[in-house]
Amino acid sequence: MKNDIGVFGLGVMGQNLALNFSSRGFNVAVYNRSDEGEEKIVSDFISSKCKNIDNIEGYNNLKNFILSLKNEKVILLMIQAGKAVDCVIKSIVHYLDKGDIIIDGGNSNYKDTERRYASLKEKGIEFVGCGISGGSEGALNGPSIMPGCSLEVWFKIQNVLQKIAATGEKDIYCQRIGSRGAGHFTKMVHNGIEYSVMQILAEVYDIQKNLLNMGHHEIHQVFSDWNEKELKSYLMKISADIVILRDKQDAYLLDSILDVASHKGTGKETSIASLELGIPSLMKTQSVYARYISSYFEERKDLSKIYLKEKKSIV
Repeated sequence: MKNDIGVFGLGVMGQNLALNFSSRGFNVAVYNRSDEGEEKIVSDFISSKCKNIDNIEGYNNLKNFILSLKNEKVILLMIQAGKAVDCVIKSIVHYLDKGDIIIDGGNSNYKDTERRYASLKEKGIEFVGCGISGGSEGALNGPSIMPGCSLEVWFKIQNVLQKIAATGEKDIYCQRIGSRGAGHFTKMVHNGIEYSVMQILAEVYDIQKNLLNMGHHEIHQVFSDWNEKELKSYLMKISADIVILRDKQDAYLLDSILDVASHKGTGKETSIASLELGIPSLMKTQSVYARYISSYFEERKDLSKIYLKEKKSIV
């Protein structure tokens, strides 16, 4: 039997989305590149995560993976944004026919999505820039999905995407956002907003701990109370949880975590877009700068010594 969808890329997100599709009754083909160090990713996934699952097939051969799909093939790319997406598209396009659909589920720049859409459209192949939010847990149990595509393509992929998406009392958290790069643009802004929320939570934690001298359990209680009211969110919940999380030595884990925050680029891209469009986005941009500053760990240590020395001399 031909497969309903192919998942290219078996990182944590790709694996969990494949399992999600499977649990909703879809036949799924999975593939991962077999470069050095990644030779066993497909076989390990099938043997460890797909026990007693008969509607997921693993492939090490790219051509066989694609030919295992139904007509009007649908391939979901779950790979790192950037040049890798262009390389993969180049490698699979030879096996595709007019009307086949490639969905990019990574955090690609919306401008790259616009370019890829136009290039593939010339070949008769449809390209969907699709934001996926919710992390690995959401991928497995129901993510928020933001596809950018034509109405014609949306009607072809609507069922398969909405079946795996998160749902509310009345809503399905998967709707067509707009055409071409609209899905990835929305995901970019979504991530930029998350940068702001996380920065606010970090600063509130710092105020409570270092200015108000509140203990871990007090801060946990404040965050938990907020999570029961209008501030309820996933980020608030996990912030409340980690404040009282302890390590193997029974010390608070948060006290031993290095205060250096990385970034994947979507926050920066949101700020660039706001400048290009002439729309102020001060909080998001300052949140990106805060992450940049955090990366200068050694410099901050040296400056803090100078600051403390100067402070003592003034006192």
